[in-house]
Amino acid sequence: MDIVPTKTIRKTNRKANINIRANVRANIKAKARNIPNKKTINKTVPVRFDVNPPGLRKHIKHFDPSLVESIMSTKNKGVLKRISKYAFATPHGVKANCYAFFLTLPDIQWQDRKNKTQPGDKCKASWAQTPLNFSSREDVSNQLIQRVMCDNGRNGVVNFIKPLSEGYPEYIPQMKLPQGYILGCCIVGGSDYHFCRREGIDELLRNEAFKDIWAVKNIHNVRKQLQELQRLGHTYCWSHVAGWSGRLKLVDSNGMVIINPVDKTASGNAARSLRKDRANHNYNGLHYDTFVAFFIIKARKATLKDDNKISRNENAVNSSLRDMGISNKTIKSFTYPKEKQGKSGRLTPSTVR
Repeated sequence: MDIVPTKTIRKTNRKANINIRANVRANIKAKARNIPNKKTINKTVPVRFDVNPPGLRKHIKHFDPSLVESIMSTKNKGVLKRISKYAFATPHGVKANCYAFFLTLPDIQWQDRKNKTQPGDKCKASWAQTPLNFSSREDVSNQLIQRVMCDNGRNGVVNFIKPLSEGYPEYIPQMKLPQGYILGCCIVGGSDYHFCRREGIDELLRNEAFKDIWAVKNIHNVRKQLQELQRLGHTYCWSHVAGWSGRLKLVDSNGMVIINPVDKTASGNAARSLRKDRANHNYNGLHYDTFVAFFIIKARKATLKDDNKISRNENAVNSSLRDMGISNKTIKSFTYPKEKQGKSGRLTPSTVR
């Protein structure tokens, strides 16, 4: 039997140990890349089109004919070019809950309030003042649609997109809208309702207020999520305000940027085709598990109940913006052309952007 020198054995063992350690490190890195993470973007490629598909017409044929034709021919994205500073400040010096935020109010309507704005507040019909029937998801969904439309449905300020018997088509969250219009939706749970609004990812990434906020505290890596969604070809995401608890948010209860406002567990006809990239709308026991409807809103035109208003406190508004990291320069850039609003609720065209 040949005797291998001890020195040679040690060298061989050292090389073997080095190789083992290298392999272990490589395996750890490989596994780390594949470990599921709730903040990891794993989204499908969105439906893309230049103009809205012909099938959309039957869902909106009850709109004003001129609006129908504008929707069917437009190539416009249908998102806000700017977000009101009051959407960042609420509930400090000014208050807006999810419904008021969804309505995309003109700045003159952003005021402090005695009570949260409710669907049906402006409606004069007696049925609008009865309690919502949360024991039946179908009943409460119909009640919410009726009240939203009674509040601001006249003159085409808010328009209800009908799901019809087949439900909403998959492309609805990607639909194009004419300049000055945005897309919103309503969801409901066992004891509460909630509203969301569609935003443009490009516009959010260019938004100076968000840039300032993310530079100080980028919770959930929202900017990185938006950039990755943009890389994957996504154009839109969804925003919402949770009661009077704080400013607008772009994420669901998992901290994921919302690109489909339908809850993961939602069933029923309206959302049956909207199965990709669903959100988690279970917020500390308030689970909005039923999708109600999509709405098209004319931006900066809706109004709220007058006797619920208290004058907003601009000093408190600006102070809250500074507290979240928004610079004085950005706050100053929030100065918009003065809005004029008469009894009709009409605004000057310059306010719709």
